[in-house]
Amino acid sequence: MKNLQKPEIIIFCKGEKSVIYYFLFYFFFQSCVSAQDENGFKNGVTPENQSQNLTDSDGDTISDIDEGKVSNADSDSDTIPDYLDSDSDNDTIPDSVEAGDSNPGTPPVDCDSDGIPNFRDIDSDNNGIFDPMEGAGDRDGDGIHDFCDNDNDGDGIPDIIEVGNDPANPSDSNNNGISDYMEGGNTIFQSEVCDQIDNDGDGRVDENCLCSPGQKQPCYDGPPATRGKGACMDGVQTCEGEEEFSSWSECTGSVKPSQEDCYDMIDNDCDGLIDCMDPESCEPCHENCYDYVDNDFDGSIDCNDPDCPPCTEICDDGLDNDSDHLIDCDDPDCTCIVEVELNLNGDCITASCPPEAPYPVGCSITMGGRDSRGCVAASNSSPVVYFQEGDCCGSGIVTGTLYCSSVPGDGLNSSNCTINKSRPSYPSTPSGCTPTDCDDD
Repeated sequence: MKNLQKPEIIIFCKGEKSVIYYFLFYFFFQSCVSAQDENGFKNGVTPENQSQNLTDSDGDTISDIDEGKVSNADSDSDTIPDYLDSDSDNDTIPDSVEAGDSNPGTPPVDCDSDGIPNFRDIDSDNNGIFDPMEGAGDRDGDGIHDFCDNDNDGDGIPDIIEVGNDPANPSDSNNNGISDYMEGGNTIFQSEVCDQIDNDGDGRVDENCLCSPGQKQPCYDGPPATRGKGACMDGVQTCEGEEEFSSWSECTGSVKPSQEDCYDMIDNDCDGLIDCMDPESCEPCHENCYDYVDNDFDGSIDCNDPDCPPCTEICDDGLDNDSDHLIDCDDPDCTCIVEVELNLNGDCITASCPPEAPYPVGCSITMGGRDSRGCVAASNSSPVVYFQEGDCCGSGIVTGTLYCSSVPGDGLNSSNCTINKSRPSYPSTPSGCTPTDCDDD
């Protein structure tokens, strides 16, 4: 708004109240003018952005105007403009987390006040450690994301000191796989206080504290910030010695942080984050689909998780596709045929279907003798098949293929079991092949 003039105020009444009204009106008018720029638009809003300043095209709670839609900004040069990119700086931390709140109307947070908001800054807290290494967890439980926290483990030592000379390969003083800046109690410690924890980081708890001989107390000799979190738990110590010379013993039985095991459903490093939910230690969560575990912690397991294929058993892939603990031919949803090759020396001899397909459903048999009669006896309730040539058991050979199924069939008969004999028979038991005339050829 240009060429604004002071209002011409006409005072119709005399007296003290009239003077007061004049000044109230004047200052109200001045405040309205000061809140507008020279083009008449309030708070920096222009005709170009007035309609879009609260639009959030990528749903990351940062407005398009704050993400540079007007200039088509692309912070990580991935050809996706920031206002459409869920991770504008490609630091693996979603813009929605780095935004600071869920209101697109508020400016995105800039933790280190360097003029670069977190969603564009790969070192948001300016501690020398890039955000992908620090992640979005909260190691010390102080309510500040690690990528914004200059003391991730809450031990009083700035991360920029604990990380060492090479932030890409941070210091790990005790070689336990946890970087010093993520593990409390490394170098600088508080004075010991009689509170059942190791305040000064010397591995002892409540040393030099008064106690009564024989007295016991819970104790924790790990980093104080990890006490009672995840797998970490107290041990016990006993007051030893006599009277004024008594002191607390070593803390025994406590469980301290260890390297996160990404597949055991336990918070091993005691940072409040389990397995794949711990971005500092594990790969991002994804459902395995075949291990009967809720890998991504969404309440759905394997094929019941929308990230996995539907619950339909595929009968030849070696996987439990429908999560019923039955794989392929062991699953009643499958009908599996197993071919058993036969090369049997003798007559009146048996062969069996395998456990995964225990039901004989077909055969193709060659009997090596000259008798015109061939008998194959089988039952739907048994995997054993009996072969006999002629009426008398003697020498012979049986070759061919026995077809076995994982589900019961119609039994063996002339339509599914061929025998190279002109007089085949298919009784359900071997007694049906019992010899009656051993002289009959």
